[in-house]
Amino acid sequence: TVEELVRVRFVVDNDCPELIQYHNMGYSGTSEAWPEYYYDRAEGQRRFGIVKTKTAALNAQAQRKGTEFGRELLIYRYIIENMEYDGQYREVQTADGVFVNERGVCASYASAMALSCRMAGIPCFVISGYGYDDDDLLREHSEENAHAWNAVQIGGKWYYADPTWDDPTYEDGGSAPEYAIDFPEYFNVNEAFMSQSHERDQEKYADWNMPVFTATDAEYYKVMMNDYIVVGHWSDELRQQGEKTFTGQNDRIVLIFGSVEERDAAIAEIDTEMRKIMRECGWSGSWTQVTLDTPVFLILLD
Repeated sequence: TVEELVRVRFVVDNDCPELIQYHNMGYSGTSEAWPEYYYDRAEGQRRFGIVKTKTAALNAQAQRKGTEFGRELLIYRYIIENMEYDGQYREVQTADGVFVNERGVCASYASAMALSCRMAGIPCFVISGYGYDDDDLLREHSEENAHAWNAVQIGGKWYYADPTWDDPTYEDGGSAPEYAIDFPEYFNVNEAFMSQSHERDQEKYADWNMPVFTATDAEYYKVMMNDYIVVGHWSDELRQQGEKTFTGQNDRIVLIFGSVEERDAAIAEIDTEMRKIMRECGWSGSWTQVTLDTPVFLILLD
């Protein structure tokens, strides 16, 4: 039936990143369907050869990592470091946007992530839905808000990841500060965090046996930055790091709180305590405070 073909098309769009030449599935009013491609045969084969070579090289690097988390993080960083978001490539929404064009839209990021993770032995697929800015109170299901990201399984548990929104380069040609690559906001996050800005298409996923996204074991900050998680009162961690920073041993202070609310409540007190530690260390320079959507408080020396 046509309804079954629509479901098949959705699966191909979201769970077959290996089909890098695939553009769309045409179908008649009956049960007939046919694939449609971006390129002719010669161009498709040329691009496939490039993707095959680059993904093989990326997988060889990933396999040298000892854990699933390490392989996933290497792939994630490769994509956001080698890709630029460009709405002019909206018509090409497959993995070759990353590996051939090195620019594209969210679907290219997500497809490249899914393809590369699968090659590295990590279950991963594309999620389609909507992404909303902080000031988007209406959360409309519009084409403007249409978005794609990933579901990734690490250690038998499922997480969301969004390489597009963690890309430090912007469509207008600007870029985030250099430190942004070290502080991803959408790498291995759970449903509670992701639902604040992302919403999958509930109608399209009605027939899917979707996994549960409640785990926190493989969150980036728990795995990579455990030493910076505040244990006890934040002032103890701030003093320990501050003394090292203001004596030239570190170039930044990182405090990771239990929640964004807990961090925000401490900001004024942190500023006061910082100045006290500076005076004690004889340091008279300036610094920049950075807060992210995650519970991270970052202090960079200017």
